[in-house]
Amino acid sequence: MFPVSDSAKSILDCLQNQLRRSGVTDIGDEAFKGCESLTGIELPEGVTSIGKYVFSYSGLTSIDIRDVVTSIGDYAFEYCRSLTSITIPDSVQSIGNYAFAYCDGLTDIEIPDSVISIGEDAFRFCENLTDVVLPEGVTNIGENAFYWCRSLTGMVIPEGVTYISDSAFAYSGLTGIELPEGITYMDSAIFAGSNIMDYDMPNGLDSVSAYMFQDSSIRTVTLGEDIVYLKHSMFQGCEDLRTVRITAQSDYMVLEMDVFKGCKNVRLVSGIPGYNLAVYYDSEHTKAFDTSDEDFAGAVYLKWTEVSNDTVPMAIGFSIGTVLLIGLIVFMHIRGKN
Repeated sequence: MFPVSDSAKSILDCLQNQLRRSGVTDIGDEAFKGCESLTGIELPEGVTSIGKYVFSYSGLTSIDIRDVVTSIGDYAFEYCRSLTSITIPDSVQSIGNYAFAYCDGLTDIEIPDSVISIGEDAFRFCENLTDVVLPEGVTNIGENAFYWCRSLTGMVIPEGVTYISDSAFAYSGLTGIELPEGITYMDSAIFAGSNIMDYDMPNGLDSVSAYMFQDSSIRTVTLGEDIVYLKHSMFQGCEDLRTVRITAQSDYMVLEMDVFKGCKNVRLVSGIPGYNLAVYYDSEHTKAFDTSDEDFAGAVYLKWTEVSNDTVPMAIGFSIGTVLLIGLIVFMHIRGKN
């Protein structure tokens, strides 16, 4: 922080008053950086952009952003730790890198439909952020965008998002997330260290990333129907992982190094109704694959077996037989008494 003296505060007040009267259209980089006595400011109507570091390290608790502002620059509100909430107008189209990073007083934010891009580390270490509403217009979420947002437990990703960058939700408090079917790619470590326990991949996803769930609380995963390649360290350190459901009806699956390293008692099972699945080291299906084989890398071979319908009549026959036997025992007991 850079403390502001009483005389400097008076100058600051005069500057704010001048801003309101003048025809200022943009605020230059670092204009109010480190002004810890600055708790609130009203931007003039003509301002259309907020530059880099403009309010970083300041004492802002609130700000009125006019509905003509189109961009929030990189680091604009970084380390504004007294900022508890902010409303972004529907004129803003982009949120810069680190724009609200380390704003650990921020609890909720609503991002308007006009925003199409959320920059890298935009909300990094906003540890008290509990509620984020993403707009339908967003198409990509930047690297580390919600990294270490430990109070953020859920999120719905809008249909327009097709790409999520590295570690976007890593070490967040997420326990669940809804992804659109249209998403095609997610970079590495997306959910690393998160609290997600059960996850169903969207079928539009044609590949998965390295470190995707590393050190997370994941217990059950259903892979998408096109996933036959698991990147390295995808589940590394996931001690609670128990079940991975496979829905790609392929003859093989490729595992890179350390996919299940540190996992215990993981089962690869069928995620396709009506089929059982067994996994082998060899294409002849003679040696069953062991998920505790941490040093393994390469192809494993899948054997699908259709569940027989013969089991249903047998179950019914057994139930009827049981009922008849019980009836006979009851009949004999009553007859014996007579």
